[in-house]
Amino acid sequence: MGTITDSDTGENYTPAHITPEWNEFWIDVSRWSGQTVTLRVMVFDYSGHWCNMGDHTRWIAVDDFYFVVPTIPEDVLKYAPNLWFDSEEQLYPTSPFFDDEDLSGEDNKNDYYALSFNQKVDNFTIYYHTVDTGEEIVYEYWFYYAYNDWVNKHYHDWETVYVFVDKATGNVTRVVGSAHVGGFINNMLENPQLEVGVHVGVLIEGGSHASCTDKYNDGTPDTTNTGAWGLQWGTVPSDYTGIKIPVVVGFIHPWNLITVWLTPWDQGERIEYNEAHYTLKEITSDFIGEFGGLERFDDPITPIYLVNPVPGGITTPIPIDGEPPTHPWTQTRYNNPYDIIPILDRFITGTVSGSDTISAIIVILSEEPYYTFADENGNFLLNNVPYGVHDVVVNLDGYAPYKQRFIHIENTTLGVDGILNIIPEEEAFRIEGTATDIEESIIPNATINAYDESGSNLFTTLTDENGTYLVTASAEHVYTVEAITDVGIAIVHNVSGVARSKNEDALKFIEDGKEDQANNMLNAEDNIMNAFINEVEAESGKKIKD
Repeated sequence: MGTITDSDTGENYTPAHITPEWNEFWIDVSRWSGQTVTLRVMVFDYSGHWCNMGDHTRWIAVDDFYFVVPTIPEDVLKYAPNLWFDSEEQLYPTSPFFDDEDLSGEDNKNDYYALSFNQKVDNFTIYYHTVDTGEEIVYEYWFYYAYNDWVNKHYHDWETVYVFVDKATGNVTRVVGSAHVGGFINNMLENPQLEVGVHVGVLIEGGSHASCTDKYNDGTPDTTNTGAWGLQWGTVPSDYTGIKIPVVVGFIHPWNLITVWLTPWDQGERIEYNEAHYTLKEITSDFIGEFGGLERFDDPITPIYLVNPVPGGITTPIPIDGEPPTHPWTQTRYNNPYDIIPILDRFITGTVSGSDTISAIIVILSEEPYYTFADENGNFLLNNVPYGVHDVVVNLDGYAPYKQRFIHIENTTLGVDGILNIIPEEEAFRIEGTATDIEESIIPNATINAYDESGSNLFTTLTDENGTYLVTASAEHVYTVEAITDVGIAIVHNVSGVARSKNEDALKFIEDGKEDQANNMLNAEDNIMNAFINEVEAESGKKIKD
């Protein structure tokens, strides 16, 4: 029969279809929880008009009216978290159907932003799912947001907090909050020893809604992610997001555990478990069925673009993320809750050079890009990155994009001795080249090192599948380039290098046996680069050219 708009309230609803036979119908009024609801019975006049029952000569026999109030299991409410939002937050947990049955991303986003704050609070909804693991009951609290307004903007957002409870004692053993996807480590608080009646607090990241545990409900992040060896709190700077982040940025310190606390959380809206508008709803099979069997929301990707340098003096845009999330029940951690526990494995670390690196975005280019941000000291960590050959790209405003090709085995430290040297745009130029063997065959995955005039190794990378390499260096220095293979019996007889600068006359190819001539030409042109090739003789291990 379609959707009807009430002329008095402006609310949309789908009327029940009443036939001459006895029939049962249900109307879900949970969206108006805590409000006075008027039941109005209307009769359709087939001449095309609507009229009130009292104005019509027809009669409807009504047997019973039932008001069904679903009860929330006591333990689900007992362990429900308190939520604390950023002061600039405009999106709060709600139902995907908060306004109508239209789940399109643009519609939900626009309709939600159009709500007043009070309307948003009235629509506040948290979904729950429980799993019995044998020794523990895991209470999963899922939060739907109409939009993800962060670096990786996308339609819709699902975030979650898991509370693990020992069945024998009733004690909370751990609380885990989701912290984005990919290389970010989820935030975990183990053995919180909460006092009776105390509910754990959760700090909600502004815009992206990642969750960080707050044991004392005082706005201070509390985690025990000791698997990372060292942890530091960081912020995503305003020039990227305009919001603060209470999520752990982890990095490795082999000697001890570093704990640096943020100041108390920016005091936005706090919504606690016992407030009237704190609505809990179970994820039921009927609810899941409303999504049409789709794994994720059917909406377009809205990516951000990374500047990626490629050989030939050009850059290409690389889209990062921006895809709507998969639904909770399609994720492995939904029925296997231990999958959410953060495990430090296959991680990649490094430090971006410079004094103002907090807004540097570090991206591992693979089938699924992994990205994170450097902290105020330039440190970063990416977790659970698949093994293999990858490119890392670093973008930071005011600096030329940094790129390094590397092989990821076990745990990997990027750069030279962990330092990724980035170059200011005004002094950046490229060293590009191709590594070949004595038969002119290209050498993929050869190690390329670049040394400055003092002999310090500042840049390293690998050749790609075409034997080419690219290093972004500084025009303030003179560099020496070497190529090394991982195969002990191999000899690198020929590496052709290209020095590219603002002075295109300095672009020269360095061929086997002509290093001195090439060096003299380059130094005479702009004193930009001093390059030579080390030929390695496998039989003796002696360098022919130093």
